Order: sequence, then C-alpha cells, then structure tokens
Amino acid sequence: MFSTVQFATLSVLGVALFSSLADSKENLTMVMVLSEPYLMLREEDGHLGGTSQYEGFSVDLAKVLDKLLGKNLIIRAVTNYGKYNETTGRWSGMVGELIEGTADMAIADLTITDEREEVIDFSVPFMQGGITILYKRQTESAYPPDIFSFLDPFTTDVWVVIIACYIVLTILYLITKHIRMKTSKPEQNNETSFSLHLLTITSVVFTIFLACIYTAQLAPFLVVPTYDLPADSAEDLARQNKIKYGMVRSGSTETFFRESHFDTYQQMWWTMSQNYELFTNSNKEGVDRVQRGNGRYAFLMESNSANYLTERKCDLKTSGHGLLNKINYGIGLPLNSENRKSINQALLKLEAEGTMKHLVMKWWKQKRGGGACLMDMEMGGASLQLSLKNIAGIFLLLLICLIFIILVFGLEWLRSYRQAQDQPSTTEQ
Repeated sequence: MFSTVQFATLSVLGVALFSSLADSKENLTMVMVLSEPYLMLREEDGHLGGTSQYEGFSVDLAKVLDKLLGKNLIIRAVTNYGKYNETTGRWSGMVGELIEGTADMAIADLTITDEREEVIDFSVPFMQGGITILYKRQTESAYPPDIFSFLDPFTTDVWVVIIACYIVLTILYLITKHIRMKTSKPEQNNETSFSLHLLTITSVVFTIFLACIYTAQLAPFLVVPTYDLPADSAEDLARQNKIKYGMVRSGSTETFFRESHFDTYQQMWWTMSQNYELFTNSNKEGVDRVQRGNGRYAFLMESNSANYLTERKCDLKTSGHGLLNKINYGIGLPLNSENRKSINQALLKLEAEGTMKHLVMKWWKQKRGGGACLMDMEMGGASLQLSLKNIAGIFLLLLICLIFIILVFGLEWLRSYRQAQDQPSTTEQ
C-alpha cells in the first residue's frame, strides 16, 4: 500500500514540476508599429484581441523567433518608431520603450542609424532597402487624348507621299479611261482595257501592303498611354519647381537629407525645409497626398514600403533610377541586451534556410492583394480600353466625306433637274 501511495505522489509531483517548468517560459515584450506589411490588424472580425489581433511580416518573424529562442513573445503596438525631443532630452516610440526598459525588443522597419545606435543596440540586419521616389502615374485624365491618334503610325511626310500616290493613281485612271473612250469604237467603250486592269491590280496590291503595314503599327498607338513623372530622379526633382516633394517628418529619411553632404540632396533639403507643409506625419498620409496630387506631389519614402504599395495600387510607381541610399533594418534591443547573441544566431539561420525570403514573398507578393499590378508592370504601362476620344478623328473624317458626297450628289441632281426642265423647251422649238 505504501509503495502505491508513494508512486502516485511522485507522479503528481512530476506532473506539477513539468507544468511549472512549462509555465516558467520567459516572457519578452516586443513593440511594433502599425505599418503595412510589417504589422496590420487582421481583416477577419470577431478576433479575441491581444497578439491574435495582429498579422504581418513582423508577427510571423516574431513567431519563428519564439520557437527558436524558447521565449514567450508578447506583441504590443506603439505609435511611432522613435523621435528625439530636444526639449526633454528623451526618445519616444519604440526607441524610448527600449531605453526605459519597458520593452525587450522592437521588430519593425526600424532603420539602423548612428543616432539610434548611441542609445540602443541592433541585431544583424534582416532586410535591406533604401530611399526611393513614389509618384502617381499620369493617364488621359491629365493628358487629353489626341482624336487623330489613328494617324500616328505614319509620320506626316509618309501620309503626304501616300496621298500623292493615290492622286497619281487616280489621274492615271482618268486619263487612261478618257483616252480609251476617245480612241475606241462605240461598241468597245464598255470593254475594259488591259492597261486599266493592270492599273487596278497595282492599286489594290499597293493598298493591301499599305494596310498591312499600317495595321501592324497601329496597335501600340491606340493603347491608352501612361505618362511617367517628368522628374523621375532626385536630380530632376531638384532642378524643377512645378512638382512638390516631401517626406515623413522626424524620421530616418529626414535625417538622411538633413545630414547629407551631396549637393543635390542638400538642395532638396533646403527646398523642403522652407515649406513645412511638404512634410507628413506618416507614410499613409504621404501616399494619400501623392494620389490626390495628380502628378504634382512626389513622396520620398523607404523602398520596401513603396514596393508593397506599387504591388497593390497600380496608379503608383517608384523611380526608375535606383535608390538614393542604402539602409538596413534591424531588431532593436536595449543596450547590452543578453538576447542579442541568440537573436543574431536565429536571424542568420533563418536567412540561410530561406525563411526570410519566404516571408517577404508571402507579405509583399501574395497576401492582402499582392500581385494585382503584376501584368501592368510586365507591360510597362496601363492597357486601358479605348474610348471614343481616342479614335474620334476617323469618324470625323467619315462625316466630312459623307457631307462632301451629299453635296456632290445634290449638284448632280440639280444638274439633272435643270436638264430635264430645258428638254421640253428644246423639243417645242
């Protein structure tokens, strides 16, 4: 009896000890900022709240790190990345949380800068990027279509030569017909000569070849075009004054332009610093301003966020002249954090296994409408349906020809009517 009780007691104690060890898993508070696609609220309704209410690249990365580190990671959203207040001498946002010890790490598109590295530690970079120019594509709403766009496949001199050729063919036909009628006997007038047959065949063959060439060239000109921003690089923006440009205030992008020693960037910073309204409080505000600006406002932002937008908003495009600089994103940690080494090892392992590439593909190219603009990017522009405005010119020419034919018909009818009126008087005489 004693041995049975002892065995049962030891079993209970074992289970209790195991449960205690499982529950004693260390909790780490992780701060993030709501920013697509790093941290987003779930689209589904009825969630329970807490960590389960979020999804995104940073959330998936946190879950993977949770397994590798053996920690219990708790996600908490904060308002901003971290701004330094010169008046109080304190940092806000994620950087401030790490400095004050209220958070153990920060996972977001947090740029590694010299200023931030003085107050917090960073892991090895988990993503690279740079500053790019985001602007809105311009279509026919900004550039009225040419109603005679169907004439664009040929240049003006080609059209002149074509018209001249048909005039010559017509003259040759009339001359040949006239000579035939003058030199032939009355009973032969209804017969067509070999020369007229040859002229007709030549005209038809010429017209067929011309139509084939014209049709082959016509399609690209009848696609409703998209016009890129006239200023597609930093140098272009700095040299002009029609297109305004700005960025998020008090962010790493502002720091880059403010501290840059490159002449072009210094000129751009001077222009922006003279007008406080060019700055925005967030990327979302800047993107909304680009879409409303109809080509009159460009937004300077980090390329990874811009690429996420251009995958889903087909009216937006980034600069085709590369990145303005190179930046690295790292996980923020308190100074001298004991978790830094293990996090670095975990990130290097995830990179080697391809997990980071998979997460980027998932949240940039697939989830939340990713790939919506893939066809547009491959074609290099928008292939929109033609409207009447684009081909109205050909109907206008048809209308002019019909009016001319009606006038000619009226003149012929009037001539015939007068001849009929004169015929009785001539018969009486």
